[in-house]
Amino acid sequence: MKTIDFLPPKYRELYAVKRRQLWRTSVLLMFTAIVGSAAAVQHMMRLDAEKQLAECQASHQEAMKINNELALLYGRMDSSKRFADVVTYMRHPWPSTQLLATVVGPVSDDITLTEIHVTQEAVAQKRTERRPRLRVQENAAAKKNPAQIDLETLRQQRDQSYTTIYISGVTTDIGALHSYVGMLSVSSFCESAELASLESHPEAANETSKFRVQLRIRHGYGQSKGPTGQDTAQLDRRRS
Repeated sequence: MKTIDFLPPKYRELYAVKRRQLWRTSVLLMFTAIVGSAAAVQHMMRLDAEKQLAECQASHQEAMKINNELALLYGRMDSSKRFADVVTYMRHPWPSTQLLATVVGPVSDDITLTEIHVTQEAVAQKRTERRPRLRVQENAAAKKNPAQIDLETLRQQRDQSYTTIYISGVTTDIGALHSYVGMLSVSSFCESAELASLESHPEAANETSKFRVQLRIRHGYGQSKGPTGQDTAQLDRRRS
């Protein structure tokens, strides 16, 4: 059956225009909705990124604070160690009572000590040409810890000498004297021990000999050539 349209062409054109406007409005609304959704998602992502950035900045600041505190702590530890080295070095000389006990302890009945003389003797060194100090060395010295500078100065002044003990006496048994010198040489305080002189005593009624022993005392703890705990343990094993 054929449909008959009684509307004039003008109304049909208006109807087509309205349909096109409706499609355009729908497409515009859909595009606006898509753009708005994308903007909302981006805004949420930005807020989340800003939150993570704030947390990272807080963690970074906390880490920087901890690093600064550690650097300050390490600096204090280094200064304390330098000061402890200076204090240890200042106390490095062996106590006189221990040195006397080391000298007198091994003396047998056949040996009589007449004199014990303690002195400081410098070690002979080769003369070296003194070179001008470079600016780099001066800058390095300026950056050193004051305690480190004091320690280096003390070592330059004192590490070039040894404590030497001269032991004089008489004996009626040469074997006992050599045994005495041997016991001195293995002492933990002794660097070397040697019989400097041995001669007969003409004024004595029996066969008596005068002797002189030179005993060099090793450097103490804190000095550049001083003993360590391992060295002391080895010397104790040697004595035992």
